[in-house]
Amino acid sequence: MKLLKRVLALTLALALSMGLCVPAAQADKAGKGSVRRSGEKNRVIGTVTGFGSLEETEISMAERLPIGQILSRLPETLGVYLDGSDQLSQIPVSWYCPGGYEDSNDYYFQFSPSWDTDSYPLLEGLDPERDAPYVSVYLADLHSLGSLPGAQPEDGAARRAVAPGSADEIFAALTGELGMNSAAACGVLANMHAESALNPRSSCRDINGKTSYGLCQWNGSRFTRLKEWCAENGEDYTTVTGQLRFLAYELPNAYPAVYDYVMSVDDTEDGAYDAAYYWCYYYEMPASRGKRSVERGNLAQDTYWAGYGGTAVELEELTEPVLTGVTTPEITVQEGQLFHVAGTIQCSKGLDEIAVWVWNAKGKQATGTTVQPGSRLYSLSSVDKEVKFSKLKSGQYTYRITAKSEGVEYPLLEHPFRVAGEKPESKETKESEESAESAAEPEETPVSEGAPVLTDASRPGEEHPQGEAITVRGTITAQTTLEQVSARVLREDGSEATGGTAKPKSKRYDLHKLDNKVGFSKLSAGRYTYEIAGQVGGQSFKLLEVPFTVTPKAPGVLKLSRSKGALTAKWSTVSGAEGYEVQYSRSASFDGADVLTVTGTAKKLSGLTRKKYYAVRVRSFVQDNSGERSYSAFSKVKKAKTK
Repeated sequence: MKLLKRVLALTLALALSMGLCVPAAQADKAGKGSVRRSGEKNRVIGTVTGFGSLEETEISMAERLPIGQILSRLPETLGVYLDGSDQLSQIPVSWYCPGGYEDSNDYYFQFSPSWDTDSYPLLEGLDPERDAPYVSVYLADLHSLGSLPGAQPEDGAARRAVAPGSADEIFAALTGELGMNSAAACGVLANMHAESALNPRSSCRDINGKTSYGLCQWNGSRFTRLKEWCAENGEDYTTVTGQLRFLAYELPNAYPAVYDYVMSVDDTEDGAYDAAYYWCYYYEMPASRGKRSVERGNLAQDTYWAGYGGTAVELEELTEPVLTGVTTPEITVQEGQLFHVAGTIQCSKGLDEIAVWVWNAKGKQATGTTVQPGSRLYSLSSVDKEVKFSKLKSGQYTYRITAKSEGVEYPLLEHPFRVAGEKPESKETKESEESAESAAEPEETPVSEGAPVLTDASRPGEEHPQGEAITVRGTITAQTTLEQVSARVLREDGSEATGGTAKPKSKRYDLHKLDNKVGFSKLSAGRYTYEIAGQVGGQSFKLLEVPFTVTPKAPGVLKLSRSKGALTAKWSTVSGAEGYEVQYSRSASFDGADVLTVTGTAKKLSGLTRKKYYAVRVRSFVQDNSGERSYSAFSKVKKAKTK
């Protein structure tokens, strides 16, 4: 769009130089930066065909300043290109906030220039609020200050007032759980920024005395629905997670037109603008929404797209339904335990029907629902409240998801799991179990007299992803009473990282009872040994010893800053990681990529071709004593153009 406007500007410039629009002498005079002489009214000095840049483009406020103080910081002149000239001319300007400043509860404002359009008319097709340079004014939420994507400290950009890390978290959820592309997510982020500074606890009262609350400033009955839905679904309405899960439910059900529009925007900077404009105009609907929609469109296009554009995973044209980002219950869950349905299904031919059900061991539906989306994409969060895992009784189940497209049904998920009940043992039950234990001695013979035997034990793989849980399972049996059993994870130095111990005082013990004490998901990256032991007759026996490596998490959202012939990559620290591998290439497939190994969380990539795009990704690693590395997954790919 901006390229088209530049072409129009050059076309007009050619016409002007040929004397078709204004006298040639006047056009020449305008090109040299002339100004109107005293007494010369309504005479066109020159047509504005382009703009220069501003020295200061951002202002941050810890508290709302009087508008006069803001205006006093803005320049009195603006550099423009007149009649297609390549020389800048300075014209006098004043400044205004298109959406209004003094009566607004927003956290973001755009100040645009205004000038004498009789003397300096604007080229047809250019918009002063979209194409002219503007100053962004950010009001801090007093809870915190942080940085937005696209900020270039080396270029003197100001800090923007948002909750630290919140933009990364929300972008990941919008793209990963709600299935938005980068442009749509940038549009939503821009609106959330203006509404709440990305603070889920932001609140204010409107002119009618009603409370507006949260990321999207849900107001009145919408705020009530937020609280009620979260209460019904085990979510905290004051958190980012709770509010985004409500949003995933609210959008397709209460605002299907908005949902369909933002899910279909092009994944481009213009798509980011369109998503932000439409979201503001039809979902947020603030006062002066036409003007505010433009402001938020600019914020999405010029700031958020600069930081996140093109980083969402793009799905290819899919002729069959594909399920991504799905959550599954643990192999064993307890009665009453909550589980949230999440995931995205997409099919280019459309989704006729989606079935999300839990089936019991008898092949009957225990809980779930079937919906008819009639769209190309569907967020499973929308049916979360219909699939009541917490109501399941103990027994064996299968979590199954299917989708129909053009009359053909496709199985997408088949996940078996068990619900375990925690019932108090009666005397009769205990005696019955002990009798069964005596009658069901294991087939395996102990390797030494009196040694306990371990069967059906779960164990980690050679490489275990950081943050993932393992359900502790297995049965220890002995010919005499088990005095003590333990399941522990040991560090390389032999110290215990996590684990649990029990004193059964019986011949059999179910290791699942120690599951909540062995926290595999809490282990930092590194090398460990999983050990199970049992004690009988005062002697301890080691029953299992499995060495494994916890591979580190992928680095968080990668950020790039640009300079001449170079890019600087920065990412978040990964707990337990011993180093990071940075890959960068002109090719999106990373063919022939350059590879660097660093120990810090930033690296300048020098010697790059100027004004060219590069793709960058990072992964973390740990290594053993021989130097062999275990890697995390790669971060999301980030692209940027060198200066």
